[in-house]
Amino acid sequence: MFKASKKFNFLYSYLFLLFLFFLFSAPIHIIAEENPLPLSYNWIPQFYGKLKGESKLLYTRSFARSQLRFVDIDHDGDDDLFIGKADGRIAFFLNHGSFSSPLYKLKTEDFVVIHEGVDEQNNSTHLRTVLDVGDNAAPEFVDIDNDGDFDLFIGSKDGHIFHYENRGNRLSPVFFRKTPIYMGLKFGGNSVPRFADINGDRAFDLLVGTSSGKVYVYFNSGMIDDAVFCPEFNIADPPDIRCKYQPELVADVAPLIDAVPDFVDWDHDRDLDLVVGKSNGKINFYLNTGDRYAPQWSLKSKHFQFIDTGGNVAPAFHDLDRDNFPELFLGTSSSMVIYYKNNEVLIDQLRKIRAVQLDKLGKSASFEKILLQACNQLNGLPECLGTLSAAFGAPQNAKLTSIEELYPYILRPDLSIDTNLEVVALVTEASEDIKESETDISLQGRTDEVEETQQKDDGNSDDDAVQGEQAVAEGEKISKPIAKNQKIEKLKSQGIITRNQLWLASRNFLQIESLGGSERHSFITSGDWNKDGRLDILVGSRSGEIFAFENRAKSGTDWYPVYFPALKKNKRKFSTPVLADLDGD
Repeated sequence: MFKASKKFNFLYSYLFLLFLFFLFSAPIHIIAEENPLPLSYNWIPQFYGKLKGESKLLYTRSFARSQLRFVDIDHDGDDDLFIGKADGRIAFFLNHGSFSSPLYKLKTEDFVVIHEGVDEQNNSTHLRTVLDVGDNAAPEFVDIDNDGDFDLFIGSKDGHIFHYENRGNRLSPVFFRKTPIYMGLKFGGNSVPRFADINGDRAFDLLVGTSSGKVYVYFNSGMIDDAVFCPEFNIADPPDIRCKYQPELVADVAPLIDAVPDFVDWDHDRDLDLVVGKSNGKINFYLNTGDRYAPQWSLKSKHFQFIDTGGNVAPAFHDLDRDNFPELFLGTSSSMVIYYKNNEVLIDQLRKIRAVQLDKLGKSASFEKILLQACNQLNGLPECLGTLSAAFGAPQNAKLTSIEELYPYILRPDLSIDTNLEVVALVTEASEDIKESETDISLQGRTDEVEETQQKDDGNSDDDAVQGEQAVAEGEKISKPIAKNQKIEKLKSQGIITRNQLWLASRNFLQIESLGGSERHSFITSGDWNKDGRLDILVGSRSGEIFAFENRAKSGTDWYPVYFPALKKNKRKFSTPVLADLDGD
């Protein structure tokens, strides 16, 4: 057998060691000298994902007890959205659309503010921290110091109102906590602040809903740039010498609880009416029978618009499409935000007439002016009456001679509102033998006051004409209103007739979807069980059911639910799935 010499073995060993030295010594030397820093990670939350091809808000915490407030926080001409939640924090949605066609995208579930604190050397400093009021955050934005930017107030479960002053500017707001107990005001729980100038002095007043079901108003005793809200006080010994107003109880939803108020000019008379959400999912409506200088709210409905969410409801009116008729948004006891679009009656019906150019109508003008503008586009009086009466559903044999005679066919009764808190049905009747210019409105369950008005309507005196602005265009006056339209005005003054028309547009305005359905205790595991090169997921739940999703996206993720009999509920609880190749195949 052949044997290598010792000399050859030695030379081979020497050359091999020399090769290894040159191969590994340099890298080893560099690593020892550079001492690289450990890896660091910056986790950026991803809120949106695709579910069956559609973008959804998939990866979020709960939005239960949502309190919505719309405000142009970055002063770019469109309104952004802040939502207070049951966890005591505030979510911020930036509007990526426009003022008339908004597109809200979640930026953060944990809005950040500035608190004063101390550093490690006990020096005073400002600390960036997540805004957290404990539970049931109820935000409100208002320029309380009249410096041109919005300040932030937050109600909370403990009944306090937190005040954050905006020390940034209109383009870049920065909120500093000023006090956790604004003006020393304390409430029993679940305080919900709302600000508006309700007495016409140009200074913001404060309305507060509470857990007891009571709603209080605090008139501003201070100035436009220096607000003063006074708790109940002894006149001889006020807490502030500027105190002029005592707090007033304006609504009480007892025996129900958790009153959530909001303002809206429902009857378009330029003063603020009031809605109050309740713990049973229904809404009270209070008509302002006073005016914008001396409000007087009267309860007109305990079941406004027949809305019932089944649990706590937080109404928020906001004119989403800028047509002067606000939409309604409802925060609920779940994460679902319900959205009602307001299809204003007159414009909505004029859409039926192709010859009418809606973009040339003054949508913010009075009811009478809009009708006259539409009439002028249809060759004026009397030619326009035939087209208008057909669009508004007037009987063919009703020979109308004036625009005012169209009113009973256009205005809609709000059946959820009644002066005596009973359901009122308003029916427009037109008999076969209707006489010229005669249209009757009958009111089922009518009150004595309305009957009195109807007796007056039987006459033809000029005093019974519709009061208000007489529209004039192109030198042509509208015909004198017929007597019976005083009845319309009377019912409008009682809040029964309205141009608002709320239609349910979405039960999930935020487009929130949960991969685990309505279940809790979500636990996720992943694995490519179908061998397509993409990770699929299993989601465990509190009920024990396991939800399976395949990823069918070419890049990223697009989840499609798949169903396996073995994953259904079977008396197990708190399922925690794990994928593993147990049989080695």
